[in-house]
Amino acid sequence: MVDKPYTDEKLNTWTFVRTFNHEVLSEELVWHRDEKGLSDRIKKARREILFYEENDNCPTCAQHLPSNLKTHAVEKHSHKIEEVNAAIDLSTLRGSSFSS
Repeated sequence: MVDKPYTDEKLNTWTFVRTFNHEVLSEELVWHRDEKGLSDRIKKARREILFYEENDNCPTCAQHLPSNLKTHAVEKHSHKIEEVNAAIDLSTLRGSSFSS
């Protein structure tokens, strides 16, 4: 078994916090500061929400989008945004600098 230089704390289905031990050099952690990835997840979720809010029919196949499907999709993507923002807030509290 390989010892990892970090521990993971699961916050929810899609979000976890990785804490590195004191022996890891800060230069080695640069790739973990994925601000663009978090921002991209928020932007994608916002685009999905906008799609379902603006369309009653699929623009590609013209199939009707039922209101319950649209409501579920908007709630799902809104929840993703909340999860990413919570991860950003937690990272900020722990000393990283993310913005959405």
